[in-house]
Amino acid sequence: MSYILQRRIGARVLKATLGNCRDITLAKAREDAKVALASMQASGKTPAQAKQIDKDEIRVSLMTVEACFALYRRHLIERARPAKDSSLRGLEYAEKRLGRAEVGLLGLPIGDLANEQRILDAFDEIAKGKRHLAEGTKRANATTTAFDKPTVTTAELTFRWASRAVGYCMDREKRIAANAILGRAWRVDDRGIHDRART
Repeated sequence: MSYILQRRIGARVLKATLGNCRDITLAKAREDAKVALASMQASGKTPAQAKQIDKDEIRVSLMTVEACFALYRRHLIERARPAKDSSLRGLEYAEKRLGRAEVGLLGLPIGDLANEQRILDAFDEIAKGKRHLAEGTKRANATTTAFDKPTVTTAELTFRWASRAVGYCMDREKRIAANAILGRAWRVDDRGIHDRART
């Protein structure tokens, strides 16, 4: 058996589970209920819903390019129609190119990439086609020049994948923010729409 708080907040009835009756006293449950009620009145959400939003909330400007790729890859794999293996390979190759030492974008926060020149330099580096091999590494065919040919298309594909990954994270951030706003109680009058928690 558990202590449960149930209250009508605006048009909705919200419930919050406070804890097991064996684990907390009635007095403690009442104190926890006051805190939970204040939270529900302010946010229009149960404590569990508010916690989930906080967990899901992301700040794209603080995320690294690598984190955006990881979140986007998970989305491609888990969506209703998962991406094909060829698409996932393309995403992986793009991530590897951006992570090369001479390109160096993968570990940078998105907010640090506001400098357009840094992105253009990385694009030019990938478009050169020249690959710096690690010490002691040899190419399968030492006489080939294919690795040194300019590959503008490769650079374009790489940055298209990066743009999609970052765009997905930005859209996700907007959806989470919109859901948080929609969960609040609003008051409409002749001056406009107002947040009830603030007015």
